[in-house]
Amino acid sequence: MKIQEQILDAFSSRGRSLEPLGLQEIAWVKSDALEIVARLVDNGVAVLGGDVYKESPDGLRPAYENWYCERSSGEDFRAFTERSREKAVTFLRSYPDPAEAMFVLVLSEGRTAGL
Repeated sequence: MKIQEQILDAFSSRGRSLEPLGLQEIAWVKSDALEIVARLVDNGVAVLGGDVYKESPDGLRPAYENWYCERSSGEDFRAFTERSREKAVTFLRSYPDPAEAMFVLVLSEGRTAGL
């Protein structure tokens, strides 16, 4: 099992499935998203970006807010993972704290991520 899967499995009971929207994704509250980002990047997983979902009377819906991080030309993977963490943490921490906001993380363990 990949480290990414191990860490996400450890948090799975706290996440919210987006299967009702036809997506094979999990949304996390801000505090869990921040902890997941820290653990994953420490284990060599890059955060390519993320999407915001908000609670509505019909369930979670896209907020049409997101961030992304592209790998720079010639940037080694470790430097990219660190920079991707900084970008993700900055976005998550600066996002207003409405109780209904949840975050989907786009991740990659591949050394060619972002190329």
